[in-house]
Amino acid sequence: MSPTFALHQIFETLLQRLGKASALRFFQTERIVVSYSGGKDSTLCLAFFSYLQTEYKLPEPHVFHLNHQIRNNEAQEQT
Repeated sequence: MSPTFALHQIFETLLQRLGKASALRFFQTERIVVSYSGGKDSTLCLAFFSYLQTEYKLPEPHVFHLNHQIRNNEAQEQT
């Protein structure tokens, strides 16, 4: 199983748990802004919305880059 395929399965599971029809309706009608810091969690969130755009033809999310400036060493993110 490829990592991409596994990630898509996770995204589909998330949609099911949110209630797929209502979640897709919400994402279609509301402006989505993703606050992106470059960390693992915001990268996954951005990947989710990118998946929705590709698979379900939803509008592209707006991305807001936020540098928290709380890390002393970028190597910490690698762990």
